[in-house]
Amino acid sequence: MGGVGKTTLAQKIYNDREVCSRFHVRIWVCKSTFGELDIMKGILEQLKMDDHISSDRNVLLKRIHEALSNKKYLIVMDDVWSIDDGWWKRILEGLPKTEKQDSCIIVTSRNEDVVKRMGVEEEQIHRPKLLSEKEGWLLFCKVAFASSEGKCKDIELEHVGQDILKKCCSLPQSTHP
Repeated sequence: MGGVGKTTLAQKIYNDREVCSRFHVRIWVCKSTFGELDIMKGILEQLKMDDHISSDRNVLLKRIHEALSNKKYLIVMDDVWSIDDGWWKRILEGLPKTEKQDSCIIVTSRNEDVVKRMGVEEEQIHRPKLLSEKEGWLLFCKVAFASSEGKCKDIELEHVGQDILKKCCSLPQSTHP
């Protein structure tokens, strides 16, 4: 389901200070808006290796492999909808493999079948839960009434806020990129 916080959670992990210090390289890719070549070029851009970008998949994968070899890397594949055209298998095969699991790939998707077909095991899948009404109201107040330390002091505004929450169906909608 959209809006439950998959991308927000992945961003929190991606930007965490300990995570940043653990990995030599961190790469963020949003799959829903790009094709396979765009993903590869985007990876190379984030690796600061976009000076001689080719349109040949093999050349791009070789450059990605060289750039990530002997490095601990974190790759976030955000908003993956489909792997039907084989793009994931080709990119995965091009990534360096290490004996130890020093590198990490995080995938966000609304489609659990896609994630499983990407090779994610059941115990690695995180399923965000909806907020309870109380949790939703507390979060809403924290943001909407930040200037008054998260306290709603107007009964009419409280009714409006409660109506907004009902329309959101307890989803913690985020406006942060």
